[in-house]
Amino acid sequence: MKRNNSHTGFTLIEMMVVVGVLLVLFLLSNNVSLRPQQATSISSAVDVLAADLAAQQTSSMSGNESSGTVNTSYGIYFQTDRYILFRGASYAPAGTDNFAVQLANTLTFSSINLPNNQVVFATGSGTFVNYDQANNTVVVYDSANNLSKTLRINSYGVVESLQ
Repeated sequence: MKRNNSHTGFTLIEMMVVVGVLLVLFLLSNNVSLRPQQATSISSAVDVLAADLAAQQTSSMSGNESSGTVNTSYGIYFQTDRYILFRGASYAPAGTDNFAVQLANTLTFSSINLPNNQVVFATGSGTFVNYDQANNTVVVYDSANNLSKTLRINSYGVVESLQ
């Protein structure tokens, strides 16, 4: 009988090549899977802002009797890192009804091109008070991903475009 002395198995170099290929595939798949999640951050912030604009407009149109005040204007005041929902004809920093919405750490308003940095909705009609066609945009910027979205608000108080 002949005895077989050959050993079967993998060499160290073969194992290192396989582990290297798997590591590269893992890193690529991890990077691709995180990118949509990061882009979602700016999209969700813009969606919340658009919903808050619509809610403030609805409150102006309906009078929002739940707050005890009927027939008053509502609006949103913009700062670099947040926006403030308020009641009244203009933003008052000491207003008791003010509600601040903080943006995520990587998000800012890189450009606030609105009259007095605010959008105020008229009582009853809900139109944009002091609307100026040249001053009707807000740009949200995500510094982590170098992405930005522009919201343009028309004279009816509707978010017209998201870029």
